[in-house]
Amino acid sequence: MTVQTDNLEWDEVKPPAGYGIDWGDPISAGLVACWLFNEGAGASLFDLTGRSGRAALAASPTWGQNKLTLNGTTQWGSVGDVSSVNFGGQNFSFEAILTPTALVASNNYIILGKDNTSQRQFYWSFGDSNNPATRMALDWTDNGVNLTAQNSASGSVVANTRYHAIAQRVGNTVEMYLNGVKQTVTNGIGHTGFTSMTDTTSSLEIGRRQFPALNQPFVGTMELIRIRSRAMTHGEIMRLYAEPFAGIETPRRRIISTGAVLTASGAMSIAGAGTLTMAGQST
Repeated sequence: MTVQTDNLEWDEVKPPAGYGIDWGDPISAGLVACWLFNEGAGASLFDLTGRSGRAALAASPTWGQNKLTLNGTTQWGSVGDVSSVNFGGQNFSFEAILTPTALVASNNYIILGKDNTSQRQFYWSFGDSNNPATRMALDWTDNGVNLTAQNSASGSVVANTRYHAIAQRVGNTVEMYLNGVKQTVTNGIGHTGFTSMTDTTSSLEIGRRQFPALNQPFVGTMELIRIRSRAMTHGEIMRLYAEPFAGIETPRRRIISTGAVLTASGAMSIAGAGTLTMAGQST
């Protein structure tokens, strides 16, 4: 009999509920939120990092296998005011795996938002109200009132298509990727520069923003959202496109039989770093 300790890696395949962040993997550096959407039931999304917090789900979205479907009207997740996404003038990145099921030109479908009528901070969306095409957009403000850094990707997004999407600030530029392809980014109406993001007390929302009559909920399925307080390299983004669940791991202990059957009587204990002690008889 052999006793073997394994670290089970999860790369291309999403792990089941109960797995955590592998903080030793460089891809996890700067991670401040990770929602895997693999709970399968219930009214909460759990943040694997413990740095942003649980999202309370509104109006009972539909759970699928390792995904959550939002109806685009009354369903979203509310995290609350968290300081982990108050980025100021530093770099940051947003990552998601999701499938929009309806897209109308000049409409926003919010993926992440910390943005309400009196406390504006940022939002990330598919669709752009300042652009007739259905493109990915990332906007933020330096004054809490007007969006001063408005950016949209060149490539259109299409309904019923699964995307691995990334939007990030890299100094005085914004980078966006769709399914591993880097997009050309253009500045939108009202863009006045890559300013420091205002810190607000508005709630971080998954699948909407807190604008009465203009919360613009996302419609479709979500499978993953991660937020980092840094920009990722091109190489890291290519790795995540190929292995979207890299950096998620938990140690597991396996007992592998080599053919012999072990039976024991009497007391058995495990002490220290893997020392197996048995008292009594064994065959």
